Amino acid sequence: MTPTQKALIAESYAWLASDVDASADLFYRYMFEQNPSIRMMFPVNMSRQGRKFMDMLGSILSCLDRMDRIVPLLWQLGKRHEGYGVTEAHYVLAGEALLWAIEQRSQRALSVETREAWQELYAIMARTMQQSAEEGGVTRTEAASADAPFPAY
Repeated sequence: MTPTQKALIAESYAWLASDVDASADLFYRYMFEQNPSIRMMFPVNMSRQGRKFMDMLGSILSCLDRMDRIVPLLWQLGKRHEGYGVTEAHYVLAGEALLWAIEQRSQRALSVETREAWQELYAIMARTMQQSAEEGGVTRTEAASADAPFPAY
C-alpha cells in the first residue's frame, strides 16, 4: 500500500473510531440486513462483538507499516472464522459492510481513492484469512473465548 492510501485509510477510519459502538452497529446491521441467515453465527448481545471487531480493525490499521505484525493476527482470525463456518460470500459481504459503514459515519460518499485504498486493504485481509482457513480452522470451543480480546500487535 502506498503512503497516500495509508493516509486515506487512517483519515476515514477516524470516522469509525469516533464512535466505535455506532460504527460496529452499522457494520453488523448491514450484514444482517443483506444476509439474515448469518445472524445465528453471532452472539445475541452484539456490543462485545462490535467492540472486538473495532479493536481488531484498529490493531490492523496501527500496523499498516508493519505487515509482519498484521499477518499473524489475520492468520489466527482466518482459522477461527473457518471454524465458525464463514464462507467466501461472507467475506465479500463484510467488505461491502465495511465500506458502507465508513460512508455512513462520514455522511458522504467516499472518494474513489479512499474506496480503492480500503478495497485493497480489505482484499489483503480477506485473502490472508481465507488462505489460513484453507489449512483448516478451529472449532468454536478451540477458539479464543468470546471474552478474550484480540492481541494488540
